[in-house]
Amino acid sequence: MTTPRQTISGEMPAFMPAALAVPSYSTRSRSLPTANESQGRRGSAIANAIGLRKKNEIDIALDGPGEFVHSYSTYDEIKGRVNIKFDKDTDFGDLHIAFEGQSMTYVEKIVTTAPTTGRTTGKHVFLRVQQPIEAWLLPEDDIFRAGVTYSIPFTFVVPDRLLPFICSHKVENEEIRKEHVQLPPSLGDPSIAGDGYTLMDDMAPDMAKISYNIRARITKWTTTGKMLELAEKSERIRIVPARDEAPPLRIDEESSDHVLRKEKSVRKGLFKVGKTGRLTVETSQPKSLRLPHPQKRQTEPVSSMATINLRFDPLTPQDVPPQLDSIGSKLRAYTYYGATPYKAMPEPQKQDSWSVLHGVYPENIQLSSRNLSTVPWTRHEPSRESFSSSDLSRRPSSYSTSSTTSIPEPSSLYQQGMPFYTASVVVPIALPTKGKVFVPTFHTCIISRTYSVDLNLSFRSAGANVASSHVVLKTPIQVSAEGGIPPARIEESDAVLAAEIEQQFGLYEARMGEQAASGFGGESPVYEETAPNMPLLASGTRHMSLAQTMHAGHDAAAPPPEYYSARDRLPGGPRTQSVSVFGLA
Repeated sequence: MTTPRQTISGEMPAFMPAALAVPSYSTRSRSLPTANESQGRRGSAIANAIGLRKKNEIDIALDGPGEFVHSYSTYDEIKGRVNIKFDKDTDFGDLHIAFEGQSMTYVEKIVTTAPTTGRTTGKHVFLRVQQPIEAWLLPEDDIFRAGVTYSIPFTFVVPDRLLPFICSHKVENEEIRKEHVQLPPSLGDPSIAGDGYTLMDDMAPDMAKISYNIRARITKWTTTGKMLELAEKSERIRIVPARDEAPPLRIDEESSDHVLRKEKSVRKGLFKVGKTGRLTVETSQPKSLRLPHPQKRQTEPVSSMATINLRFDPLTPQDVPPQLDSIGSKLRAYTYYGATPYKAMPEPQKQDSWSVLHGVYPENIQLSSRNLSTVPWTRHEPSRESFSSSDLSRRPSSYSTSSTTSIPEPSSLYQQGMPFYTASVVVPIALPTKGKVFVPTFHTCIISRTYSVDLNLSFRSAGANVASSHVVLKTPIQVSAEGGIPPARIEESDAVLAAEIEQQFGLYEARMGEQAASGFGGESPVYEETAPNMPLLASGTRHMSLAQTMHAGHDAAAPPPEYYSARDRLPGGPRTQSVSVFGLA
């Protein structure tokens, strides 16, 4: 009678011993295996040689509809079956079924000295949930009989967050760490990007990829003490986690790329010298664009609304406000990627174009344009100035509202006792429904996605036949998402939760220790640097195979500055390594 196999509960995500958050460096073609792949799949090569591996040995069948790819959100159940069938009797040691998630990045190193060109890559396995398998589902004698199909059911629940050990590097504040342990969406894989029914462009560069898959492996131990992989199959799935709308972003007006208020002088005309007054244009952060559940077919555009408040301060009581022409809106999607973890929230203006550790890929989407020739101005007489000045204290830049009655504070040229004019413009913001697919705003250790909206207001002096002037505001906007139905909450004390985490971590340690002894299984967070054997790709290249490398040798080196793994304190934990093809025999 056989004893039940040791398994890890699928209730909480477990993380890999060696792939917490860091990097590996490479420039080889994807067709070449990495060093870890070379070691981990050595048993597979033997299996191929002796004829054990067949394409139909393992198949993963997911429940539910999916024309192109199966999509899930937070709290959704991922159900299916692993079907196993061998052509001849095959003895085995164990069956592993796991729900895995990982991030991969690379940053090109563009310099003039040829020997130092290459790329810096990063890899972070942030999720691995192991499916418990009852012993009675597998043959008692540990032999898969020829021609017999064995069907093993599995069920995973998409978690609402990751374990705290996943983000162990230094950060500027704990709010950033809370963001890093939120489940990120699938990103950068054109074969699954879309709404579940139509493949679309998720606007991610080739330099950033987040993928999820269900992986099944059949293994056995050899007489020499090494683990042999008999069969393996992975099925990619699409995850769009729930994302609530966060508080408005705090904006530093001096260093931020966002502009929520701007002033501009209004001139009299083409051949007239002087000004008629000062125009102030102000907006606030709009409400988030909320995506529906990924399994719901979108029938209406996802939309929000921005409000622009205008104020004109004339130089003389006879000067009239300018004629408003049009307002255009443009959405910017920023994808940040790095080979080392981010300590702070990334912003476009803080990115160094020559950095070999971090990069940003922007993409612009034109939204709409609206004619404003019929928008009226409201005159405020000096007698009412006391009312406006009590309300004209500058609102904080993070203020977010849909109100259309706010009056901007006076401009720098405003004179006490003078009348002024105000107007409000409501700008609809709707995401395009064709060709593009959007993911929620998110931040992880090495990949982030943020959005902003450019509002371009054009105007001209009243009664003057001159070209239009423009004022451009730039406000951040969030993309949130609906999730599945959360389970009934069970009140647990912090001590109970901590004990559960420790238990998961301990079981995981024992299992991965066995796999580490065979050179198979976990992957250490390492970073590597190599020279390319092909011309460098342009930094804007998208949706190309992530470069990987076959390591030629290993030299001990220190980890990236101020980066460490939570497991470095444990004996046999991951180590950071540097690899170079130069100077190798």
